[in-house]
Amino acid sequence: MGTSSVEIDAPGLRSFRYAGYARRFSLAASPPGMARADLHFFHDMYASASTLRDLFWRFLRSFRGVRSLKLKVSDLKHLLVAFPNVEHLELEGHHEPASEMAAAVAIGNLLRCCPAARHLTLRLATAPPRERDSAMNGSGRSFACLKNSLRRFAIQFRMDQPNCIDVKLIKFFAENAIHLEEMRID
Repeated sequence: MGTSSVEIDAPGLRSFRYAGYARRFSLAASPPGMARADLHFFHDMYASASTLRDLFWRFLRSFRGVRSLKLKVSDLKHLLVAFPNVEHLELEGHHEPASEMAAAVAIGNLLRCCPAARHLTLRLATAPPRERDSAMNGSGRSFACLKNSLRRFAIQFRMDQPNCIDVKLIKFFAENAIHLEEMRID
């Protein structure tokens, strides 16, 4: 982990791609015209959960102004950063089979942080069970993107059981996304 950090000053940056561990990283100023960020975070088994969460959030804050975000994470529980301009959101992540509620809350938190989302793609998988804290709550909140902007929803998953979280998400979006025009299920 160390104390080293990376700061990039690239005001004309339009696209950014990263694959690796969450590290101390920031853009000197979030480029106003950044169109796309493709971020893939690996699971770091040597870092504590709180350190990982802190680094992850700090890293993501540099991309608040992005319009299209592709995010791949090892654990859905770490998601909570505001992306007010994101219109196209792709999320790939893992959740523990026993913690579907925590995964649903994490996805809900992300939706709340993306009020302008028009296109949403979810690729979800269950992770092998590990001992973790699952004290998350607050799923009965409203999401601006469901009322105002979400037009397309896509989800990829493997059905482990008939009423798994993925099936519940499909029902949720079908019933609550007022302007939904297209739904793709793989």
